[in-house]
Amino acid sequence: MAARGAAATQPSDESRPQLQLAADAEPSDAERLAADATSVERVDANGACLVPLVTANGKGEIRIPAPRKWRATAKNALFAQDNPLAWAAKTLSTEDFVTFAQLDPNEEELDVMWREWGRATGEAIADFLASRG
Repeated sequence: MAARGAAATQPSDESRPQLQLAADAEPSDAERLAADATSVERVDANGACLVPLVTANGKGEIRIPAPRKWRATAKNALFAQDNPLAWAAKTLSTEDFVTFAQLDPNEEELDVMWREWGRATGEAIADFLASRG
């Protein structure tokens, strides 16, 4: 696990930016807008989407698999909205889970991430959750 202020590398995918952990800095509105503005629709052939995650702890990118590949327990964890780490552990790759856990997003930061995911995929997380069987 990387120490605060250090960069943790993402060795399995050289095209990814490094995770940047901030000492105590809250992301500025400009950083949040930049994350939104620089998002190019990054959805791969399997439907996985690379989205920026900007938090008070730093910024990074995580690859969110297509919802049809999520386990039912992951969807239920997200629907319950009480523990996003449970969703992340059941859904994300180990590398992306570590990034997610280090960044430790709050509800507002998660909302920004889901809006970015929705922009790239054309889906709304609320609609997706409403459709859970």
